[in-house]
Amino acid sequence: MNDATNAGKVILHNIGAISVKLETYFDALAKERGFGISYNEWVLLSHVIEHSGKNQKWYAENILKDKTTTMRVIDTLEKRGLILRVPDVHNRRQNLLRATEKGEALIGTTLSFVNGAVADLLRGIDRANLNAAVEVLERIGENMMSTAVDHKQIYGGNEWEKEE
Repeated sequence: MNDATNAGKVILHNIGAISVKLETYFDALAKERGFGISYNEWVLLSHVIEHSGKNQKWYAENILKDKTTTMRVIDTLEKRGLILRVPDVHNRRQNLLRATEKGEALIGTTLSFVNGAVADLLRGIDRANLNAAVEVLERIGENMMSTAVDHKQIYGGNEWEKEE
């Protein structure tokens, strides 16, 4: 194997490992501060606030989570009164997600905490390296999406329309 292949393996391994550690890190900090929200819940809720009125499948694809995880997080947020499922007037088989005032307040309360945590994690990395890292990660994502993989397998195919 050449050096590029070895470097690629290290990058891909680190992406997976950092993703898992990031969730654990966020969950521990949020618990320590008494916010009562997990990483996955925070990501989904912030996306619902930023992009209100999309269907459940859209959120899964945009937060890059599988159907099962996304549905579990949606159910949890709904039970806690942080989001609402609103029937789509154009497609009665689908629900659109909207944040409640309680959900918006929680994100507002935690935003400075999240921004501080991000700043801590990026400490000592200059802008050029951050920009290069973003470019590399975006390219890896583009390459992955352009492969021959059936993307319906990733997000659960047409089952979304049946269950929403």
